[in-house]
Amino acid sequence: NQDAKNFYNYAIKDFGVKKDKIKILTDNNATLLKTLTVIKSWLSLSLKANQSDLIIYFAGHGATDLNDQENYLLFYDSDPDLLSRTAISLKDLFDSIDKLNPRSVTIFLDTSFRSSILEEAIKTYATKFMITSDGVKSPENFTIFYASQFDQLASGLRKQKQGIFSYFLMKGLEGEADLNNDKQITNGELLDYMDQNISQKALALGRKQNPMLEGNPNKVLINNQMTDIANIKTDEKYYALVIGNNNYE
Repeated sequence: NQDAKNFYNYAIKDFGVKKDKIKILTDNNATLLKTLTVIKSWLSLSLKANQSDLIIYFAGHGATDLNDQENYLLFYDSDPDLLSRTAISLKDLFDSIDKLNPRSVTIFLDTSFRSSILEEAIKTYATKFMITSDGVKSPENFTIFYASQFDQLASGLRKQKQGIFSYFLMKGLEGEADLNNDKQITNGELLDYMDQNISQKALALGRKQNPMLEGNPNKVLINNQMTDIANIKTDEKYYALVIGNNNYE
């Protein structure tokens, strides 16, 4: 939930999203029903087809259903034994957003999809294999940053009380990812910056974690060449949906 609150501020400061165009759901407000309501009602009424740009940020748990091999995002009221009914699969999320015809969609997922049940089985039986899902193909106008590879766990920083991915995502958005100092941050620059720093931090914890990008690495994500981006008067351009879970039932 702290990562979501932090990203809320970055959505305003770095992406120039107005406060009245942001929905933030944390803990007991981040239920499946409320999230679906935002997507089906608020976004469908707010987004202008082929004109609006949407940003989605999710910090919380994920899981892979070993029956259908779908990757799911878990909400406050999700049941790991009933994923198809109480959580949202990436495929359903992408399809729901794509039907709204936004001009572009940028998604940040600070989660991993390795099953906790399977993790315990691996510890118990010293198994040397991992069942994972490869994810789903997204529409061409989607840019998706994943916190880790599908066979890796996404770790956190205890001192900062943040996910490693979210911590370096926001550091990168502040300008540290501008590797060539041209006042612009491309998707590829952000990925390279995060991969270098996240992998080092995860290694210190005895884990491997490498973020992934699905989308055009040359696309400009942040443009700081414009003056006072937060005060530029635009019509219906940017919207954001920010979700963070910590205290699960």
